[in-house]
Amino acid sequence: MAIASNTQRFAASALLLLMTIGLSACQQQETAQQQQAPQAMPVKVLNLATENVTEWDEFTGRFQAAKRVDVKARVSGFIESVTFNDGQLITKGQVLYELDKRPFQIALDSAEAQLKLARKELDRGQNLVKNNSISQEQLDERLQQLQVAQANYDQARLNLEFASVTAPITGRIDRTYVNEGNLVVGGNASGEPLTTIVTTNPIHFYFSASETTVLNYIRRQIAQPDAIKREDAWPVFVKLQDEDRFAHDGTMDFTSNSLDFATGTIEVRAVFDNPDNLLQPGMFGRLRLSPLPPYDAITIEDKWVMSEQNKKYVYIVNGENKAEKRYVILGGTTEAGLRIIKQGLTSGEQLVIGNLQMIQPGALLQPVPAKTGA
Repeated sequence: MAIASNTQRFAASALLLLMTIGLSACQQQETAQQQQAPQAMPVKVLNLATENVTEWDEFTGRFQAAKRVDVKARVSGFIESVTFNDGQLITKGQVLYELDKRPFQIALDSAEAQLKLARKELDRGQNLVKNNSISQEQLDERLQQLQVAQANYDQARLNLEFASVTAPITGRIDRTYVNEGNLVVGGNASGEPLTTIVTTNPIHFYFSASETTVLNYIRRQIAQPDAIKREDAWPVFVKLQDEDRFAHDGTMDFTSNSLDFATGTIEVRAVFDNPDNLLQPGMFGRLRLSPLPPYDAITIEDKWVMSEQNKKYVYIVNGENKAEKRYVILGGTTEAGLRIIKQGLTSGEQLVIGNLQMIQPGALLQPVPAKTGA
């Protein structure tokens, strides 16, 4: 009986050992399978949808005065007085500088005396020619002398008038570059200016567009001649360096007729009303214009777009919850600063907007919907 009992205990122990070994092997196999199975990466996604957008192209440029005149003396002389305050608003015809007029007055008096003498000589000659005391040729010479005397008189009178240097346009004047007592040389195009006058209402804004942009606009106009107006009718908007919105509206009024050979760009000009003189020549600004009427499109933030050489791409979550690289064609930006997607994405797709630097094509993803406005 003792022998049978020992045999039963041994059999039970062996069976328990076998069951323990089998269970451990199953657990190890399950653990190995779990370790081999890929883990889905949680990523934030945005459900794409179209919206009505206005596309904007943006350019940088500077303001320039609509008119700018370098004030120069037309005659030479010493400056007796400066009759304006630096930086003031002046009107056309206002006297700015007074030169010493005495030399010009003396020249005018001399020319006037010569003119009177020439007239008397002509009158005397006309009487003498009737009596054949002088020839017709001598009378013609006296007539010519009168004409020369008249021209000298007119020039002397004009020089006296030029001794008062006046403003050629209405606008804001700069400081004077030359003070009283200095000799100025007039009548010379290369001479130094006395001061400068600019007009700032309206004011011009100049910017440059690349050859690619120019081709883009030309092709758009060819494809949609009715939808796209001429460039000189397009409204434009500008914001200054300290502004966060495009608060100043104007109109494009000029486009150069050719591209610059050195830079490959074309010069464009817009005009802005400036009644309060806030916009000053030389100020930097950022301009935007809308090349197309509003249309429906998908918009995303630029930070979600990545580059591969000259191509742009994003990641979306496909039907198998895997990362798919999708190449896209970008458009302009909206008023809110979002990038318009021309081609590559459709409404309803899930755009990956998180962990972008850690994703590889084909990676298993766990989409986590982002909050509205992400």
